[in-house]
Amino acid sequence: MSSTLVMAQETAENVKKNAQKEADLAVREARNSAHKILGEAEQAKAKLKSELLKAEADMSVYIEKVLANLKSATLLVESAKNTAIPAIVKEAEAEEKGEELPIEVADDRSADLFAKEETPVADEEKAETAEDEKPEETEETSDIVTENQEKTE
Repeated sequence: MSSTLVMAQETAENVKKNAQKEADLAVREARNSAHKILGEAEQAKAKLKSELLKAEADMSVYIEKVLANLKSATLLVESAKNTAIPAIVKEAEAEEKGEELPIEVADDRSADLFAKEETPVADEEKAETAEDEKPEETEETSDIVTENQEKTE
């Protein structure tokens, strides 16, 4: 009977050892799986972070372009506000309203018709007057206009 008891104890110990080995193996596999999942999550996080940084940089560039275009447009509008209305536009507006043309508009129109008969001195005076009527273009305005033209090409 003692040999049966000893054998039962040995069997119980073997069952315990096997159960412990299986438990250790299951823990090891779980840890490996967890490390794999964490590695993949870290890679996804790094990829999202780089995409976010790129998107932020792209947004900054876009905002700068929009601001440059806005400044350019503002300068063009300011320049246009300072430009005199051509006589043809004044004539059309007067016709729409049923008004007669002001004398200076009629004079401008008739002066253009007889421009070939004028003397060279009168042509020089016109050139000086035309230069005086041009709005001043600042260096900044011309730089922005040039930059916008290059962008559109």
